[in-house]
Amino acid sequence: MRYLFKMNRKGYILFWGLLFPVFLSAQSTISLDLFPVGMHLYDRSRSFLFENRIDYNGNAVVEPGVILTYEFFTKETKRGFQIQQGFYSDAAAQISAWTQFSFRVKLFHKYKHKVSLAAGPALVYRKGWYLLEGYADNPEDSYEPNGPWEFRWAVPVQLQYNYYTGSRSELNVSLLYHYERHTLFPSIGFKFWISTKVKNPADCNCNSSFKKKRLRDWF
Repeated sequence: MRYLFKMNRKGYILFWGLLFPVFLSAQSTISLDLFPVGMHLYDRSRSFLFENRIDYNGNAVVEPGVILTYEFFTKETKRGFQIQQGFYSDAAAQISAWTQFSFRVKLFHKYKHKVSLAAGPALVYRKGWYLLEGYADNPEDSYEPNGPWEFRWAVPVQLQYNYYTGSRSELNVSLLYHYERHTLFPSIGFKFWISTKVKNPADCNCNSSFKKKRLRDWF
C-alpha cells in the first residue's frame, strides 16, 4: 500500500492533464456538497470513541464534511462516470477522507426532477484510530496503518436527487452510504454544468451489428 502514495508527482499531473480534455469533450459537471452529520445505523461498537455524538447510543454524530465531485457523461445524461473527493471530521473527531471513481446511472427524470445512483471503488483514509486511548484492533476494519494514518478500499454508494434551478445549475440532495462502520451521510449541495455538449445524443441504427449497438448503448 505504501508504494501507492509514492507516485511520481510529475507523472500524476501528466496523467490527469491528458485525461482532462477528454472529459471536457462531453457533457460534464462539477458539484460541491456539504453534510453535517453521520448516521451510524448498525455498528456502534465503538460509540465510546464518538466525540460529538448527538444521542447517547451514537446513532447520530456531528461529522461535518464536504464533497467535491466532477462528473462526465458517456450517453446523453443517462450514464456517466464521476471522480469524487470527500473530506470530513469523523465520529472520533479525526481527519478522514476518501477518493472515489464511480459509475452513475439515471433512475428517473421528469421535468426538473432527476434521481440517480452511483457506486464505485474508493480509497478511504483517516487519522489512525489505533492511536486513540481505549481503541481495540478489530480485523473487520480492514484498515492498513501507514505511520499516523490508516487506509482501506471500499465501495461507497450514493443516491442523489437533483432539481434543475437553471439551464446550467442544479440543487443536489444526496444520501451517501459508507459500509465502513455502516455510516449514512445526508448532504445538500449545488451542481454546475461545465459543458453541455451531448455525447451519443440519439440511438443509432445498429441492427446490422448487435455488438456495436450494445457498446454504444452504454458508452
